[in-house]
Amino acid sequence: MRSVKVLVLLLALTLLPFQALPESRSLTVMIYMAGSDLETRGGVASADLEEMAGAASSAGDTNVVVMTGGSLVWHNGFDPGKNIVSLATDDGLSTQWETPGLSMGEADTLRDFLTRAAEAFPADRYALILWSHGGGPLAGVCFDERYEVDGVMDGLTLEELEQALSQTMFADEPLFFLGFDACMMASAEVACAMAPYAEAMIASQEIVPSGGWDYGFLRDLSRAQSGTEAGKMIVDAFALSMEDEILDAAVSCLDLTRWERTEKEMDAFFAALDVSSPDGFGTVLKAREEAAEVGARSDVSMDLIDLKDWVTLLAEGGAGNAGPLLEALCGLVTVSWTNAERINGLSVYIPCWNKYDFSRVWGSVYFSLDTIPGLTGMISGYAARWLPEKPDPDDPEALMILMYDNYVDVSLPVSRGEETIKKARALILEEAEEGWRQVYTREDVYITDDEVFFNYFGDSLYALNDRGDLLAGPLSYREEGEALILTVRGGDGREMETAWVREDDGEDYILSGDEWREGAAFVNACRSCPSEPLPWEQWPEGTPEESSPLYAAEDGIRLKFLPLFSVPVRAAVFEMTDHEGRLSLSEPTLLEQPARWILTGGPGTTAAGDISLTLKETALYVQAGRCLGLTFGAENTGSVPVTLEIGSISIDDARLPDEAVCRSVLLKEGEETVWDILIPADVISELSVGQCRSLTVRGRLRPDGGEETDAEFSFAFPYHLGILGD
Repeated sequence: MRSVKVLVLLLALTLLPFQALPESRSLTVMIYMAGSDLETRGGVASADLEEMAGAASSAGDTNVVVMTGGSLVWHNGFDPGKNIVSLATDDGLSTQWETPGLSMGEADTLRDFLTRAAEAFPADRYALILWSHGGGPLAGVCFDERYEVDGVMDGLTLEELEQALSQTMFADEPLFFLGFDACMMASAEVACAMAPYAEAMIASQEIVPSGGWDYGFLRDLSRAQSGTEAGKMIVDAFALSMEDEILDAAVSCLDLTRWERTEKEMDAFFAALDVSSPDGFGTVLKAREEAAEVGARSDVSMDLIDLKDWVTLLAEGGAGNAGPLLEALCGLVTVSWTNAERINGLSVYIPCWNKYDFSRVWGSVYFSLDTIPGLTGMISGYAARWLPEKPDPDDPEALMILMYDNYVDVSLPVSRGEETIKKARALILEEAEEGWRQVYTREDVYITDDEVFFNYFGDSLYALNDRGDLLAGPLSYREEGEALILTVRGGDGREMETAWVREDDGEDYILSGDEWREGAAFVNACRSCPSEPLPWEQWPEGTPEESSPLYAAEDGIRLKFLPLFSVPVRAAVFEMTDHEGRLSLSEPTLLEQPARWILTGGPGTTAAGDISLTLKETALYVQAGRCLGLTFGAENTGSVPVTLEIGSISIDDARLPDEAVCRSVLLKEGEETVWDILIPADVISELSVGQCRSLTVRGRLRPDGGEETDAEFSFAFPYHLGILGD
């Protein structure tokens, strides 16, 4: 098909009226304008064309030649079915040639324009401006709304941009400057790819306001003695036009002749970062979270941050000697303007918030780029810890699991989902001795054209008394309307179903109907995976598991969904029913906990009266919502239930805030009760806790029918918590 396109192009050129070639000038500025929906919706490209023509009419020794296309509608009357090349003259825009409407998102289209324009408008120097939407180094630039690739507008990827330039004269004679009148293209990855083809690069780290650049700079551009001097003219004009802008904006000029030194220092600095250890990974992640984000107004997180700001934070966190790299960056960015804080002229892509796009597309795109080896290698190790293990995305039957700060994205690729699937639900199953037990059901699963998915926040159903003491759970249930149906076994051994309804204006569920019978226990059905698709209720049954007998509190027993950060082994399953009633089932796929480091070498146990308390596990959770996790187990060797009221927990002499640790735990006789306490990183930071020696739990014991007594439990705690603090 490529040969047909070329033939059509040549034929179109030969049929157009002959245009007299202008004499050679000092500078030819080539503007590649992919109007996209910016023009269709608001005529933004037409407005800028008028601005260009007005400035270029008095530009002296400069040719301004513009190729337009890529929009469904042109408000200035251009034919949207054609690519039109115009020259700015004293009389406005003069059409030089037209071609059939080829995609502005193709490398060949850009290459042919550059080659033809350089031949038709000879000059001592050449410059290129790319005008359109921009999506940073991974999404690309110059989007054509007439053509789609995988459901989005066709655009020039960084690889295609490099390919187009490499096949022109500018591979040997670099452009005077290369400009991006587009969003978020001022990145290290873009600079690395463009360095061989231009003396200077002018671009924005931020979202560019709809008016874009002020093209008044074209009047004086031929007087610029260097690409960076031209860049200063562009930056100054943009800054003047943004005096009243209230949204974050930025533009900068990079001296690409100095890129080699910057690349060398970036390679050395990032290659020296060790992300294989908890401390190293934690330092990198903490600095990444705190670095100045750019492009925050875009529809999705582009995961672009200011490079200088991030490197400074890494150095402050002890990640290495950043002096040579910071010095190189100061030389690279010759001039910049912004109305935002901590924005210094150059961004870099470091994945953090957008795991969805990284897992599906951006990860493979990023690692295919020919960019700084030390940075790429560091990101590879970082991403391996940042993302959990996931099934092979090429397997159409595999669930995709993505763990975020406090929830999990669970999705399953399907073909023509909205057409073929009538309804779907998701089950969260917990591993049992004989198969699985159901602990959560999500009925409102999202169905799109290519996947079914839902978000899981770790919720499970638990039984509590009115003081909030945890009595039993997670519990299996099913939904009937607004009620939850649970199975219980009474003290007489008889099994029955009970209905629980939501309390008025609350999140708790209370028993509907009969009062709770003392000594009853909740029963969880255990099932094994069927050999053929069946609804959960029809999976083969194993031996049911039941809670210990419960005794009614003064005001009864209630149920509540609670999110737990640390949970036993859980798995997700999709049940999908097509329009003909046929059921399909995904295999249970484990929900793993990423970035979790166990610190405890062995459990420590201390006793007070009939209660022995064990610090079963100490773990660091190094995620965006990082924290210290403490898992306690308490055993009651006495003959009556005892309530442990935790009054305080101290690490060395630093007392943790009461709201983070205080709670009541009901301890039944002859049983062990396990619970988690999570200490947020900012609490550790405020206490300035680093290297530790001991952890002390203080509280009171309240036996049923007995006297309260004070209790203190102390544990050796020789851990360094600097990874969580400043």
